[in-house]
Amino acid sequence: MKKIFLAVLAIIGVCNTTSAQYTPQKNDVAVEIGFTPFKSNGDVFRLNEEAQFKVRWMVSNKDALRFKLGVGIDNNTNTKDYTEGAKVIIDPTAPSTYTYGTQETKNKKTAFSINIGYERHFNISDRIDLYAGGEVGFTTVSRSATENNNYVTEGYDANGTLISTATLSENKEYTSMDANKNNSINQFTVAALTGIDFYVYKGLYLGAELGIKLATGKSANKGYYTQSIAMTGYDYTAKTAMSSVMNYSSETGLTTGTTTVGSTTTTVNQYGAKELYETSNTSLKFYVEPAIRLGLMF
Repeated sequence: MKKIFLAVLAIIGVCNTTSAQYTPQKNDVAVEIGFTPFKSNGDVFRLNEEAQFKVRWMVSNKDALRFKLGVGIDNNTNTKDYTEGAKVIIDPTAPSTYTYGTQETKNKKTAFSINIGYERHFNISDRIDLYAGGEVGFTTVSRSATENNNYVTEGYDANGTLISTATLSENKEYTSMDANKNNSINQFTVAALTGIDFYVYKGLYLGAELGIKLATGKSANKGYYTQSIAMTGYDYTAKTAMSSVMNYSSETGLTTGTTTVGSTTTTVNQYGAKELYETSNTSLKFYVEPAIRLGLMF
């Protein structure tokens, strides 16, 4: 944030002063969007639930109403290789297993926020406008995720001879939460804020803002996941084929499926522990908008 204010002050320093009135007057309307010139990852212009599109309407020469809208979509995929155990014999008296495969996780997040507020303006020069005020807002964040894991497990006897193989496919779908158990959430906020705008030209300004925000929220719905596992394998010692298909819901705790060993099939239909996740939180924290606000005034 220090860099942002230094950038704004540097612009102020190189511009010539003039007697023309650049700061906002009654019935002026300004439209803003945030940008982050100091970021190195290419994320310069941002529109999400934290750096919003904003409209300001001057109801008098000193008073303004503000409206902010944020819409954000964040989808990410993480793929990695997985290994467990070893083919080498660690304990000569016992068999060993070696598992290898891939794990893929896709997290999805959609966010929407709306804020309304009031600003009191203090035009300290023709180009510099300080303001203070407050706003209230509502944010809703929706999360979901999927996991797709594929493994091969090999069993070895004490002599290092392959005695069994199994191929397993596991799929998980997360509802109202992501794979890290972060819930979908609805949140209400109240903030006291202050900011500075520097008018480069008539109708064009740069600004920065900071404040203190009280936020309280809870899970939109309880999060849960469903899991499907399919396995096929072969025991070389017993010369027996094996297979299994299982489905589990953490919402109900119900597990259903079948297991086949050779010619014998067993059906599974039983209830176990439920796994439901929910979140509630209240926080009071200082915030700094991580962007310079670029505005056009009409």
